[in-house]
Amino acid sequence: MDKNEFTVSDTDGSEKTYHRDTTNVTFAVTETDDENGQVTKKLLKDAVTGTEILSKTYAYTDNGLVLQYNQGNNYQINNEYNDDDSLKSDTYSYNTQSVVVKNSYTYTDEGKPDTVNTTLNGSTLLQF
Repeated sequence: MDKNEFTVSDTDGSEKTYHRDTTNVTFAVTETDDENGQVTKKLLKDAVTGTEILSKTYAYTDNGLVLQYNQGNNYQINNEYNDDDSLKSDTYSYNTQSVVVKNSYTYTDEGKPDTVNTTLNGSTLLQF
């Protein structure tokens, strides 16, 4: 940690990390963890005004794999997994441009990657 960063633990177990940027503005980063110690939320605020700058949320499968990631209200990633926890698909949604990119994966019987199909707003963009 450099001299422009310090961390404070809250009574609920969450931690706030404060950062001072090159303009001497201090930002507070609050991180919330679930019962397994995985990050479920990160919140970046202006430490002086309390104005929220950015919020990130995370959801996980029962096996601890990232199921969903949200950055504010404009960006989202959704992951699907096969029974063996290999990635079945990942979908990227950009709400500000109404863009949805989805990658779908298949695997060989040995579990090695076989094919990838990429769509843009439901239309095939790439297959290999």
